[in-house]
Amino acid sequence: AADIFWLNDSIVPVVRQLKEQGIRLVLLSNTSVTHLNFIRRQWDIIELMDHRITSYEVGALKPEPKIYEAALAAARCRPDECFYTDDIAAYVQKATTFGIHAHVYRDTPALVSALTEAGAL
Repeated sequence: AADIFWLNDSIVPVVRQLKEQGIRLVLLSNTSVTHLNFIRRQWDIIELMDHRITSYEVGALKPEPKIYEAALAAARCRPDECFYTDDIAAYVQKATTFGIHAHVYRDTPALVSALTEAGAL
């Protein structure tokens, strides 16, 4: 199962920059405890996250509302102050129903543009 994960190296500097700017980072993931533990052992980038909202802890999968509600509670800000990205369009679309700024991830330059447009970078 571990071969389903890889680190997108191009995103690491973006995450670090957001963290250095004091942006609260919340991971929202459909994952299991086993997979999360594997990721934590492989890549320290996950430790930059202020909160990790996982489907196994919340008891809901994206795009169920409960998992987005948990992420918003962890973020401790209004939905219009949040930015969400995912490579699955249905998950991004669901985030927008909460009033969250959202972007379908295709590549890092487009993500950086979306973050800049949203005022996060």
